[in-house]
Amino acid sequence: MRLPHDLHVNRAACARVQVPFEALKYLTGECNYGGRVTDDLDRRLLATMLADVYRHEAVATAHFKLSPTSGTYSIPADGSLKSHNDFIRSLPLNDTAQAFGLHENAEIAVALSDAHTLLSTASAFVSASARQDTGAHAAPDSKDDKPASTATGSAEHAGMTRADAALYAMAVDIVSKLPPAFDVERVEVLYPVDYNQCLNTVLVQECIRFNGVIQVVRASLLDIQKALRGVSIMSAELEAVALAMAQGRVPAAWKAVSYPSVKPLASWVLDLVQRLAFLQQWIDAGPPAVFWISGFFFTQSFLTGVRQNFARRHKLPIDELAYDFHVLPTAACEQHAAGKLPPPTDGAIVTGLFLQGARWDASAGCLAESMPRELFTPLPLMHLCPRRTTDIDAEAKVYDCPVYKESLRAGTLSTTGHSTNLIMTVKLPVGPAHSVSHWIKRGVALISQLDV
Repeated sequence: MRLPHDLHVNRAACARVQVPFEALKYLTGECNYGGRVTDDLDRRLLATMLADVYRHEAVATAHFKLSPTSGTYSIPADGSLKSHNDFIRSLPLNDTAQAFGLHENAEIAVALSDAHTLLSTASAFVSASARQDTGAHAAPDSKDDKPASTATGSAEHAGMTRADAALYAMAVDIVSKLPPAFDVERVEVLYPVDYNQCLNTVLVQECIRFNGVIQVVRASLLDIQKALRGVSIMSAELEAVALAMAQGRVPAAWKAVSYPSVKPLASWVLDLVQRLAFLQQWIDAGPPAVFWISGFFFTQSFLTGVRQNFARRHKLPIDELAYDFHVLPTAACEQHAAGKLPPPTDGAIVTGLFLQGARWDASAGCLAESMPRELFTPLPLMHLCPRRTTDIDAEAKVYDCPVYKESLRAGTLSTTGHSTNLIMTVKLPVGPAHSVSHWIKRGVALISQLDV
């Protein structure tokens, strides 16, 4: 349809019309896009953004701001079609974060993501071409590719190129950091199945899962060492592992048996060692007063175990329970860090979560705007306390904050019915200065592990 050039838009005339905004929001958000946007959190964001436009104030208010944090994006004044086209042309070519209700830190996050993608792609090309040129056991023909035995004096590196010697040293280093596999039978004796303590079963299951990771990682690293020494053949699977290690990535064979993570190889190994140490400390000293929620392989089993303990202690059906969340004040966090407070009778105190898109205001006890250039901020200790759903204040001004295992907010639905990335949603208080929709558009989320 071609519009006439003398078309004049009159806001006053539009304001007198009773526009069915609720019907329009349902038609657009649920009918037009509802079948395409299947994630509940994505539909919540879509409905929130539509509510900013599909409202009476947008028609009745002159220069209605579409972004409260920026004066650039607003509905233009009444005028002709030409004036509206001129207004559209005056908008920035590259939309800022404020156009979508995001914090300015989001632009930094996008720049970091683009730089990471570029450098990862370049590193993949360089590493792949280097290995193809030298080969796993090719004869060295340059100064950089001379045998490592002449460069380092190590007998076990004899005949290897420097690239292979570095890979061999990396494999030896990772194996040396890995502890032995957990003795599951001993753990089952120390923590038997107990009707009143479901976390015993959680601990045993976590040990079994991490044993699978330890076995795969150690076996592939030992096989790589043998192949580099010429004792065995470098298969295609081992070549893929070696190439990923050379590029500083976690091999796909390890990811297949591991927990979700986007960390580079060095950080991933350190994180794995810390998780194993967390479980070993639990085995040696008993259940901790504060649980490192980031250290679990399958976090949902821990959350279910805590609820099951509460249900059995108070003789309540578990399907009538939900979590009530309390972020502890600074004084209580310091006492827990010093070991001066015992664990709670009901529920569990957890640590290890990071806020993205906001920060926690300890003095006000609510969400607050992020500081400039602070992409992630640690959340203080939080008490997960099971309650009857009827006992939780449904009218409280809280933001349902999603908790993800990694910063890449994507996952698939596993056979257990749980997401491979989304853990749960946490209700965080919202202060009087902001609305719940403000934090929805900010994309605020809790992350259990950082990217580095």
